[in-house]
Amino acid sequence: MTRSFLLTLKPLYPFLWSVLAFTPLVFLPKGSVFESLNRLHHPVLDQLFSWVTYLGDASYAIVLVLFFLYKKPLKWAFSFTVGFAFHAFFVHVFKQWLAHGVLRPYSYYSSLLQADEFYWVEGLSMKLLNSFPSGHTTTAFFFASFFACYLRNKWINMALFALAFAAAISRVYLGQHWFIDIYAGSLFGITSSVVSLWIVWEFPKNWHNRRWL
Repeated sequence: MTRSFLLTLKPLYPFLWSVLAFTPLVFLPKGSVFESLNRLHHPVLDQLFSWVTYLGDASYAIVLVLFFLYKKPLKWAFSFTVGFAFHAFFVHVFKQWLAHGVLRPYSYYSSLLQADEFYWVEGLSMKLLNSFPSGHTTTAFFFASFFACYLRNKWINMALFALAFAAAISRVYLGQHWFIDIYAGSLFGITSSVVSLWIVWEFPKNWHNRRWL
């Protein structure tokens, strides 16, 4: 890897170390994090996390691509598109093949006849299968980590991480995922940024520095 590429990735180091700091939680008994968050339920948190969870909506990618196409070197739009495609492929492979059919919290506790022991946000459609990984978390961390590399501003990067982290936690709070799902999703999202930026920085093309507009 070239020095310029490693410098490009520098804003991702805090992202990576912050996520890895939560590694011990992966080894807790299944459902520990969900059950702890479930006991904190409150109408204000219900509304907050129901909104925050949409930060991981993949449909925002269209707007973000247009942003990079507007008077920005094409390498950014191309790299973002590659990263988005990579992260989508990653999630699809696990959800539909490698981890297909994994029960989400509601269906898991229902199978144990324990669903009534927990709080479920009213009006929220509870998904039942293909829990691993969290697609919303993967998308949120891809968006946040990619923009961290683009903007390279310490304070903005902290805000981006906080938003991605909130989106991830919302998936567990809302009962849509387990902790392992969001943990893996965050790493997948960051990895997608690394791969996409590596392709552009390590294999430069003449058109990378051109502008569409």
